[in-house]
Amino acid sequence: MSGGPVNVVVDTNLFVSALISARGTPRALYTAWRDGAFTLHLGDPQRAELVAVLARPHFRERFGVSDDETRELFYLLETRARRASLRDPLPIRVRDPKDEQILAAALGAGVGYLVSGDADFLVLADDPRLGALRIVTARDSSSDCPRHSERDYATAENIHRATYPRECSARTAVIHSLASPQRARRRGRLMGDVSADLGGIRSFQAAPVISST
Repeated sequence: MSGGPVNVVVDTNLFVSALISARGTPRALYTAWRDGAFTLHLGDPQRAELVAVLARPHFRERFGVSDDETRELFYLLETRARRASLRDPLPIRVRDPKDEQILAAALGAGVGYLVSGDADFLVLADDPRLGALRIVTARDSSSDCPRHSERDYATAENIHRATYPRECSARTAVIHSLASPQRARRRGRLMGDVSADLGGIRSFQAAPVISST
């Protein structure tokens, strides 16, 4: 997996996590994209979802996200992300239909990776109907380097190479501890609130699907 650009779709929750915390895997992933380590693809429904969540004043106030941070993300999304057409029909269903727009973007754009911590995506990771698409995750773990599948190890070298200077072997450098157990619990509570916001938005947001050609 070398010699060409790495094309990626990143689930909405990871963008939100990256803005909430200056540390951890989501922030490192965001920094890697900002620094040009991979090419981000974004469907119109996800773009609208991000705007709806991050533009809310109560979100920025509650989680301490500055206006400058949200403006930077919006600017990067407009200038650096490639627009993804949505695959229709999907070859596989997602347990939560509201998440299908993310998978449709990944398949429609023909990216190599969909990065998500959502269990509704992760259960699909080895389904052959995904073709070349790999679903990988940034997971909470202990302070030791965690074990992951060969697919996840492959992602380390392509997406996270420049963002993980920690002394783990090359095979296990893909995913590191997001924080201490105490911070992980706190982050879990925060992300529960964020997920509720996203769920509400996805429940009423119409996600137009564009047939791939």
